[in-house]
Amino acid sequence: MEEKKGHTAQDWFEKKHWGNLQGFQLEMSKKELKNKKKAKKKRKKLGLDNASTSSLIPYDEAHNGFKQSHAQLEEAVTLHDQGIEGDKEAVVKAQELLQQIRQEVQDPLIEAYYGSATCLLGRDAINPNVRMAKALSGLKVLDQAVKTAPGHVDIRVLRSQVCFRLPEKYFHRSTTAINDFCQLIYWYEQDRELFSQDFYEQCLIDLGDAYQNVGNKKKAQAIWQQGLTVTKDPKHSKTLKKRLNS
Repeated sequence: MEEKKGHTAQDWFEKKHWGNLQGFQLEMSKKELKNKKKAKKKRKKLGLDNASTSSLIPYDEAHNGFKQSHAQLEEAVTLHDQGIEGDKEAVVKAQELLQQIRQEVQDPLIEAYYGSATCLLGRDAINPNVRMAKALSGLKVLDQAVKTAPGHVDIRVLRSQVCFRLPEKYFHRSTTAINDFCQLIYWYEQDRELFSQDFYEQCLIDLGDAYQNVGNKKKAQAIWQQGLTVTKDPKHSKTLKKRLNS
C-alpha cells in the first residue's frame, strides 16, 4: 500500500479558505512553534528582537565558527540587499564574500544567501546561457537549504522571493513560491511576532500573484479578497483593489 504523504502548509492554506481543516497535519508542529518562541526570547536577550525577516540569526546558533563569521555575514547580507535593489557591483561582492564564508562555516542560512546572490548574478548577466546557468545553480543551493532547514523563516523568505521573481515561462518556479508563501503565512498566523504585519500582507499579495502566474485566477482573487479583510496599510489596500478589478 502506498504511504500517504504529509500535508503541507499549502494544503492547510487552501483548506482554510476553501474547505474543512479537520484531519490535516500541519508541517509546523507544536514543538517547533515552542522552539521558535524560545529562539525569539533569545533574540530579545541579544537585542535582536526587532530584527527583520532577513535577520542574521542562524539555523543553529551554536554552530562552530558562526560568531567569527558574524561580521562578515552582516556585510554580505547588506551587500545582498543592495543587490536586490539593483546594485550590480554589490551583488558580485556579496556572492564572493558569501563564497568565502561558506567555506569556513557550514550553515543553511549562509547557503541560502549564497544561493540567492548567485541567482542575482544570473539576473544581471548579459549572456542568456550564463543567466540561465547562474539561476539554476542558485536555485539548487536554495532548495538544499530549505531541505536542510525546512522550519527556518529567513530561508523560506529568501527562496520565496527568488522563485516569485523568476519568469514562470522559463523556470516554472511559481509553485515553489506558492508553497513558501503559504508556509510563511501559516507560521505568522500561528505566531504573529515572527515578522511584521506589513510583510504578512505582502505575502498575501504575492501569493495571489503567484497563483495568477500559474493560471489559477480563482484562487488569486480569493487570496486578494482575503488580503483586503486583514490589511491595515492604505497602499496594500489600493494594490489589492487594483488586482481584484483587473
